[in-house]
Amino acid sequence: MVFPEFYQVEYLKDNESGEDARMKIYNKGTTSYAEFVFMNTTYQLKLKPEVLKYNEYFDGKYSLKLSAERNYKQVKPTFYDGEKLHTFSYLTPTNVVYVATDKKASPSFLDVIYYTDTDSSYVKILHTDVEHCYTLPQVEASAKTAVYSNGKVQWGMNNDRSGVLVINNKRLKFVESKSF
Repeated sequence: MVFPEFYQVEYLKDNESGEDARMKIYNKGTTSYAEFVFMNTTYQLKLKPEVLKYNEYFDGKYSLKLSAERNYKQVKPTFYDGEKLHTFSYLTPTNVVYVATDKKASPSFLDVIYYTDTDSSYVKILHTDVEHCYTLPQVEASAKTAVYSNGKVQWGMNNDRSGVLVINNKRLKFVESKSF
């Protein structure tokens, strides 16, 4: 299939199975479509007439529901495969602010952005002090953890929303901030 000039790509992970999915949202003429790739199957779905709280793309028995709200990534997408409802989390880009578990740690917080560029995953770690800003490629991944490293600095993220920053063999533990 040839895609139009403008389209949006999102990467997702099934919350139950851990399977990855990819969706492309695009317009052809005045109609919106979603190409949804999940578990080695590609679904071509067409947008139903507008509903206020969500956008539903469908094809007979298959249905993909996405939030129509402005901050849409706070609502998890769902996909009905004809037999089962799957709930997904967005993989990229995702922004999380972490705070150190040790109050005396430096850095005491990190603004972390997870994203995918072409076929590789990265993490961008931001801080007010440039010394603690890094862009690290993903070197390891499983359903429960992800590790990013440039050989000198390492960031490990766990599925319990915690992380560990390793700099010069010093381990700093972080947890997701609830105040941001």
